[in-house]
Amino acid sequence: MGAKIPSSIVDPRDASLLYGAAGEPKELWMEPDSNHCGVYFKDRIAYVKKVTAFFDLHLKHSHPRLQLVEPSTEQQALLQDERGEEQGLSEAR
Repeated sequence: MGAKIPSSIVDPRDASLLYGAAGEPKELWMEPDSNHCGVYFKDRIAYVKKVTAFFDLHLKHSHPRLQLVEPSTEQQALLQDERGEEQGLSEAR
């Protein structure tokens, strides 16, 4: 017998475990009779509105968690060397 193909990438029974493990911000959205990405195909307008509203509420005005820093002099030299090598390769073609 062949292997049974799952009907969903994420088992809905695992949703609460995944939700509990996720960082903030988060929201659990369960749609009856839809698998992992099924609601997108079931009602794209509703899906886009829901996801856009979440991003607007939680991410639009948030500050990045990473602090961008200038590369050190050594890192800048390495980057310049790599760019020079890439340019040499493209010219050789």
